Amino acid sequence: MKEPASSPSTNPPRERRTWIDTAKGLGILSVVIGHAAGLSESWDTLRAVIYLFHMPLFFMISGMLLRAEDPMRSFTRKLSEYLPPYLGYLLVFGIAFQTHAVIHELGGSASGAAIAMRVVEDLIYGGARLKGALTVFWYLPVLFVAVQLTNLIAYLRPAPADRLPLFLTAFGVAVVGGASMPAMVDVFDPFDVLVVPLVLVFLFAGRLTAPLLLGDDHRRRSIVAVAAASIVAIDLAYLSAQPELAQFDLKVGRIGVPVIGLAGAIAFSILVLLAAKSIDRTGPFARATRRLGAASLTIMFVHPPMIFLAAMLRGQRPDLVDPLWVVPASLVISLVAHRLYENHHCLSRIFLGRGSSIRTKSEGTSPFIRRWRPHL
Repeated sequence: MKEPASSPSTNPPRERRTWIDTAKGLGILSVVIGHAAGLSESWDTLRAVIYLFHMPLFFMISGMLLRAEDPMRSFTRKLSEYLPPYLGYLLVFGIAFQTHAVIHELGGSASGAAIAMRVVEDLIYGGARLKGALTVFWYLPVLFVAVQLTNLIAYLRPAPADRLPLFLTAFGVAVVGGASMPAMVDVFDPFDVLVVPLVLVFLFAGRLTAPLLLGDDHRRRSIVAVAAASIVAIDLAYLSAQPELAQFDLKVGRIGVPVIGLAGAIAFSILVLLAAKSIDRTGPFARATRRLGAASLTIMFVHPPMIFLAAMLRGQRPDLVDPLWVVPASLVISLVAHRLYENHHCLSRIFLGRGSSIRTKSEGTSPFIRRWRPHL
């Protein structure tokens, strides 16, 4: 995703790009640890804390870097960027692992045709039906829809003064609908699109905080860091006192205590972003984290099957499975896959969504959009 053009009040593009990779690296490391923590009950507390922010962080980064553009161009560009990895990984992992899941659910008495039909139905439906090794397949469809809505609104309302009202509106809608969201997701939610209103909160939060996070105003950042830390402390206190009530999981529409849960996720993400700016270029850890960030999409899709296989092994040999080795093993395998993609144009196009050649027929703005966007 393109970054905002540099200006006297923002960091140079190169510096900005590296610390954003560092932030993505911290985020994807949290994702892997959060998923691997399910292998051991002793990691449950860490897992609950990680779930408070690990996916909101990625959505905030997307919002922070979003540059409003013609909606049709955004649609085709993002479709060509997100669809190949989604379909590619669905073919590589989806058929095999979902067939295993369906057989386990329906039992050995189900016919081959019934199993095949159910697998196809689940793969088309996506979202919450894809679990275990396929647990992250909700991410790209939801991100795509949320980015298109955010871009459309930002294109129609480009003034910086509109960012706070838009964020507050999205926050209010999410708070009102948050209580009923888990029940609605269980009834009908293809591609997990019902959680898009929740995701919009983090995209708009990213746009709202972009000038601060991309700029050099250290005093304001310090004030925001203190405020964010205070909100995170309240969120953690709720999690400690009432772990079931405060549980946060975007995929299933669970946002904990509505106001505190959403505010805590934003605040936690801000702290991670500020930490990324601080540790960037500080040594081997920063370099390794940036590498993870650059490979975050690959790691996002490759690590769940590794953890799923580790969970199956745990059922046979629980003494051999420990998150302490599952996490680095999953990261290493993911990084090897990412390097393979980078060195092969076709694989890069499919699994990294790079090299798009799709263009809109017209570079102009559609009459419908021009009608609603001022000063075009």
